[in-house]
Amino acid sequence: MSALFLCVAAAAQVVPRNEAHPFLRWSRDPGISGMAGTGLTSMTVAPAFAVFSNPAAIAMMDGLGSVKASYSLYAPSVLKTSNIAVGAAFRPVKRFGFAVGYVHQLGYEKIDGFAPYDFAVGGALSVGIGDHFAFGVNAKYSKACFMKDFSSSAFSVDILAQVRFWEGFNAAVGVRSVGKILEDSDTSDLPSSLAVALSYRYVTGIHSIEALLDGDWFFSNNWGVSAGFSYGINDMGFVRVGYRYASKYAAVPSHIAVGLGGKYKGVSLDVSFLTLNKTIGNTFQLGLGYSF
Repeated sequence: MSALFLCVAAAAQVVPRNEAHPFLRWSRDPGISGMAGTGLTSMTVAPAFAVFSNPAAIAMMDGLGSVKASYSLYAPSVLKTSNIAVGAAFRPVKRFGFAVGYVHQLGYEKIDGFAPYDFAVGGALSVGIGDHFAFGVNAKYSKACFMKDFSSSAFSVDILAQVRFWEGFNAAVGVRSVGKILEDSDTSDLPSSLAVALSYRYVTGIHSIEALLDGDWFFSNNWGVSAGFSYGINDMGFVRVGYRYASKYAAVPSHIAVGLGGKYKGVSLDVSFLTLNKTIGNTFQLGLGYSF
């Protein structure tokens, strides 16, 4: 049982003590993680993981589809979880798209021979209205297995709208992780929030810059704001950096992030690293994707 208490105590340093399934809010895409979680409306990160971020972006994506897989070593100094995620987004017609995604994480210390694990699976739909507005909905089922006979499952949705005001300037607003723990519980809620995002991309010659700002007000009265920046050259190489400032018990704490990305003939490779946080510091993420 001491191992269980150790895991619970470590998790309490990361998320509000009355919130469950915080992994729903951890970024699965290193392109987004490298900008401290900004990127709900990014024009340089393909929305393959839209099920876990912004479903409205699918209808506005370039091309017909995007698929990606990622591996994360999350909070190695405390939680020591390994995360594997896969996602795919498709836009078969101009103003309609859909996405699917799955994430599985493990690596907690074994308890009586059982290794705790978490997973989430979901789908998304996105509809565009004209060339400047899109609406998207995600639906996810998640489960956290703490012990062999002790687990928690939940159903949640994200509902977001995205607006393209003019070329390069996008904004999104909506609610994220709104749902219910399926077991009877008076003490645990999901990390639900009102989310707002802005991004602007400027291209000159072979150079591009993208500035991003994302914010969350959690229904638990916690909050977090992230600012990110990406520099690209010839739409093939990217350098990313970001900073997140959050309240003490926000689902994703304050940290600095750096990232690198490469893209060639639709194939993308991205890495990110989080630092300057004693809990999630040294988190590393690697992703491989393909857009067409």
